[in-house]
Amino acid sequence: MFSLSQIIESPTRITSNSSSLIDHILINSFEKLANSGVIDLALSDHHLIFCTRKLVRQKFDIHKQIKCRSLKKYTPEKLVEELKSSNFPNYENYKDINDAYSNFISLFSAAINKVAPLREIRVKNRTHDWFDRDISNAIEARNEKLKTFKRTREILDEESLKRSKAQVQNLIKNKKKSLHWK
Repeated sequence: MFSLSQIIESPTRITSNSSSLIDHILINSFEKLANSGVIDLALSDHHLIFCTRKLVRQKFDIHKQIKCRSLKKYTPEKLVEELKSSNFPNYENYKDINDAYSNFISLFSAAINKVAPLREIRVKNRTHDWFDRDISNAIEARNEKLKTFKRTREILDEESLKRSKAQVQNLIKNKKKSLHWK
């Protein structure tokens, strides 16, 4: 009914008169199963059942291609100028609102593509589960404090930098620990 399969096939309770399979492990995907079985402990008439799951690790340092807009030559003035030069029809004359909307979107997209064209870039794939926006923000703040300290060489800036470094390290340690115990 739930597309689950029983993986334990040997009896799990054996007495002098009978044997029965009373302990179960149900799975929905055999591809994720590494091993399973029954272990006789000789301490009880119940046997220990087990299964191990395949650990699928993502590959690190694999790059991927993403599309983004190049804003090197973009200015709001250029976009307004491009929109003014576009030949927008009188949308009140359209009988179907969907046609009017499609026309507007195509003309507006064409203007955006001229001012800020799409380009494909290669980015490093961050696959660490613990790396998130909080850590990224803490690293950025630490780097800003490092720049300030390098520029000023003041004791107060050095202390602030040390606290910021410790904060980043503690944040990373806590994120890794919380993922480990989930």
